[in-house]
Amino acid sequence: MIALLTACVWISDREAEERLDRDDDGFLPIELGGEDCDDGDATIQPDASELCGDGVDNDCDGLTDEGVTTVWYPDEDGDHLGDPDKPYSACSAPDGYTEDNSDCDDTRAEVLGPQACWVDFDGDGYGDEDASSSPNCDPDGPGVASNNSDCDDTRAEVYPEATEICDGHDNDCDGDTDEDAEDASIWYLDYDSDSYGDTAYTTMACHQPSGYVDNDDDCDDIDAEVNPAAEEICGNGVDDDCTSGGCAFSGELLLGDADAIWYGSTSGDSLGHTIATGDLDASGSSEIIVGAPWVGDNEGVIYLLAGPASGLSDIENATLAKRVGAVGSNLGGAIAIGDFSGSGTLGLLLGMKYYDNNAGAVGFLDGPMTGTGTLNAPLLEGDSGSKRGQAVATAELDGDSSDEAVFTSKTTLWALDETTMTAPLLTLSSASNPTVLATGDLSGDGLDEIIVGMPFDDTSGTNLGLVAVLDTPTDGAEVQDAAVTLIQGDARHLTGNALTVTDTDGDGTADLLVGAEGSDAEGTDTGAAYLFLSPFSANLQTKQADATFFGDEADDKTGSALLAVDLTGDQAVDVAIGAKGRDRQGVNNAGVVYLVHGPITPSTLMLASKSNMVLLGDADNDYAGASLGACDLDGDGQLELLVGAYLADVKQSSDGALYLVDRPGE
Repeated sequence: MIALLTACVWISDREAEERLDRDDDGFLPIELGGEDCDDGDATIQPDASELCGDGVDNDCDGLTDEGVTTVWYPDEDGDHLGDPDKPYSACSAPDGYTEDNSDCDDTRAEVLGPQACWVDFDGDGYGDEDASSSPNCDPDGPGVASNNSDCDDTRAEVYPEATEICDGHDNDCDGDTDEDAEDASIWYLDYDSDSYGDTAYTTMACHQPSGYVDNDDDCDDIDAEVNPAAEEICGNGVDDDCTSGGCAFSGELLLGDADAIWYGSTSGDSLGHTIATGDLDASGSSEIIVGAPWVGDNEGVIYLLAGPASGLSDIENATLAKRVGAVGSNLGGAIAIGDFSGSGTLGLLLGMKYYDNNAGAVGFLDGPMTGTGTLNAPLLEGDSGSKRGQAVATAELDGDSSDEAVFTSKTTLWALDETTMTAPLLTLSSASNPTVLATGDLSGDGLDEIIVGMPFDDTSGTNLGLVAVLDTPTDGAEVQDAAVTLIQGDARHLTGNALTVTDTDGDGTADLLVGAEGSDAEGTDTGAAYLFLSPFSANLQTKQADATFFGDEADDKTGSALLAVDLTGDQAVDVAIGAKGRDRQGVNNAGVVYLVHGPITPSTLMLASKSNMVLLGDADNDYAGASLGACDLDGDGQLELLVGAYLADVKQSSDGALYLVDRPGE
């Protein structure tokens, strides 16, 4: 037997490694202490690059596809912008995914990615023009805006298209300040620099432009001497004070300087005792009816005067028509004008309280009044001593087309709808001697109330005087019991000796002005007038009047006559008050008339110091202001003032006078 011995062959380490690295990638397998995680694939080894999507750990770090995937974002609204809040890593984009992650709202395709935004500090929706932009998913959210067009981001009222207002800021960011501001004032050109502007030339501005003023009161912006502050220059044909009414009644006037004066023809005529006005001759113009109740053997005369008139005239030479009463009737003692037939032609209601030895009578004289002659009119005679006709008035009491006649005796008040006493509308008794009447719509119901003055009423004291307002009274009642309002004065005040009814405050209902010539407010018989604004309460004292007009001195007899009309042409009612006993500079009982311009406001006025005009009687015992009236005798559209002075001595003793005072210069 032959024995063979095999010998070991030694190799180097490098050769050994090469023989054990089966894939020859330079790395021993992990099981032999190497790092190759797949010794059968030379592409898989620690230095290999990770390949995405093959499911293999190519670099043998224990991870698959690490560092080589792409982050994808879902695009649910299909706007090609992904939802940044839902990342997904993959080697390729899954369906509905995108690499973009800038979608601000992946549920709405119209909402895209972040937009350029600017800080909006004042929250007005407009960003600061001086700020830098930054992206933002909510450009209209709090504190930001999608524009940088705000010229002042500290003021919310300042932004493009804002309304421009007068605040010294460029509200609408157009580069101009306060232009065309919404609250700009209107300014009027003052061409003549008299501080009054022309309504025809205006501009709008926040601040007063040069040459403009804030009023449009100038009636002639070419003439600096013409403006509301100018003094009216009478007779120059210019409306200097822009009142559109010529010269207003103002200042002081001696009645001897009146525009026209009529006087009685003979001694004792007492012209001017009574005044009434209206279109008595159907001429279309207003005329004056003036009474002279003591003409001749006390028959009395009524005269019709028409314009134009000027200068000094004997009434007999100036009259257009006249009527003479019966002996002792004292025609002209009481006069009222009305349309008794409903035809539109005015007639006269004439009271003659001394007719037939104080029985009295009432006469109706149909219009038109023309020619001269004795009074030929139906007479309603009173009982012996009753003095029927001591007060007369006309009124609309029943809503028909004709006026009713209202008249009184010492104890009775009647209202007639015809010229006979067969069926009087009303017969009321009175124990207080109703000597004064007025009528007017005090309640606003379209029908007149009857206002009865009883200055000698002494029910509660000697000659306190009482005024009763009657509204649809019950036939046969007593005046005081039937009254809806009673106005009472103080002892010896003779409240109600004069009455007038006019809408003084412009509220559409008439108001009542009451005379109390015996008031002792400033001395015995100083006199006063009291204005009561409708509506009235049931019982009133004169001290409750809305406005009071006091005389100045004892025996003035302020309130002897009253007138309330628009004399100045300013659409406000003026008040004229007679004070027939007023003295002036040593002339006793000359009488005055005080004129107070309207509108009349609740107040207490001392007439001597607060009147706008004072008209002074001429001589001793003229008793100017014993009667008052107003008439547009010259047809210029403005009323003239009429003043009666029935005891004036113009040419003879107590011939009496009627004065017409036009606005100075007219």
